[in-house]
Amino acid sequence: MQLAGYFDRFRTRLAPGNARNVQALARVAGALAGLAQGGGRLHYASTTTTPTAKAYTVNDFLFASGLDNVNVFQLVRYARETKAVFKIAGFWQSVRRNQGAEAQGASTSTASDGPEPEGATGALHALLSFLQALTNDDADGRVIVDPEGAVIKFVLLNAAAQFAKVASSAHAVILASGTLSPLEPVLQLFPSTPKESIHNYACGHVVSKSRLLALAVGAGPSGATLDFRHASRSAHATMDELGRLLVNVCSAAPGGVVVFFPSFAYIEQVHARWSSTGALGTLSAKKTVFREPRAAAEVDSMLEEYGACIADGGAGAVLLCVVGGKLAEGINFGDALGRCVVMVGLPYPNPSDPELQERLKYIDRTAAAGQGGSAPPPSQPSQQGGNSASREHYINLCMKAVNQCVGRAIRHRRDYAAVLLVDIRYAAGASGNPGQLTGPLAKLPGWIQQSLEVPRGFGDAYGKLVRFYKGMQAEDSVQQ
Repeated sequence: MQLAGYFDRFRTRLAPGNARNVQALARVAGALAGLAQGGGRLHYASTTTTPTAKAYTVNDFLFASGLDNVNVFQLVRYARETKAVFKIAGFWQSVRRNQGAEAQGASTSTASDGPEPEGATGALHALLSFLQALTNDDADGRVIVDPEGAVIKFVLLNAAAQFAKVASSAHAVILASGTLSPLEPVLQLFPSTPKESIHNYACGHVVSKSRLLALAVGAGPSGATLDFRHASRSAHATMDELGRLLVNVCSAAPGGVVVFFPSFAYIEQVHARWSSTGALGTLSAKKTVFREPRAAAEVDSMLEEYGACIADGGAGAVLLCVVGGKLAEGINFGDALGRCVVMVGLPYPNPSDPELQERLKYIDRTAAAGQGGSAPPPSQPSQQGGNSASREHYINLCMKAVNQCVGRAIRHRRDYAAVLLVDIRYAAGASGNPGQLTGPLAKLPGWIQQSLEVPRGFGDAYGKLVRFYKGMQAEDSVQQ
């Protein structure tokens, strides 16, 4: 709309070259909009009436979408050099302000003092960024077309090419973050850098070992195994046992208990089961139950209610969240807001996601080339199958999400919290010696590993929880 409106307004004043470029941008934008809705000439990977997402190389995408005769490099250069995005967006904002002023019967000068329409510059920048992405080498990225979600996006598979520009022009490069673990994906950004030139430093947590209790729990209060693999997590027995576990945890933990589930769908499934069995009422009698809303606009108000419920000094609250949701990143559950974090299962990403499949195939091809072999045939990744390089990356994605969730608690030196890793696969990877952890536990940050314990059963875990909280409350009361 912005490009068409700009061209119609200035078509008699634009130089021939500028006019051609604006028309070309409008044509590309129109073609992409149609493709996102399932139109165009693309062939989707689906045998059903509803088209599903598919990945394309850049060249295949350009040919299949009918944009192969568009000079993408020239369009990007034109937009950069002429600052066309800002000119067109400025014109569009002026038009919208005038329209608003006329509708309200106000003067243009008065209306111009109001807020600018949202998304004007953002939409054009998104178009320009996408075109810029299409100038990458064909092997370095994929275009994902998802007509069901009305999304077209470029996925960069080879980020090393971008980081190489930084590394080659700097004396030293420092990557600093609290969530770099597991480190293997980070090291893939510097394949040509000698290993002896890469130094890894992981500092300890500001909180002492005694103020964190991490438990790998593989069984619930009745002794039933807690297995949250996709094939078994929907079993009524598993969901019921999880409910009993949380009731016990809420009995022991003061303040807020934050529970992370693999997905919104599983939260809804568990919540419905607990509602039908009465387990939700039992849990609500211990602490007020909150659920993370799907709508981002509702998150702030829910958090305010959750915080107020804990601040009133009552029994506290339990918050059911989703891994990868709004509450899994950037939210501070310090002090009483997060005295306990419960991680339900291992949040492996969806193996059928086309973006993930392309990324794992690329990792295996790169690994095979580095070992002097030939690229393996494409295969669907899974927790068990796939080649070693892609399987390792798949596990790392899962554990990075776990570490991100666990890091929502323990926010300052005097803070304390317990972390429960609830799944038989966690417990199976522990030997009692932090130096001999295997499986998922081996990819936890060191500050969690040093406080990790493996109870003999849930009774033992519950006893450790009770003693931990009593000890922390007694310690804090003495210091006060």
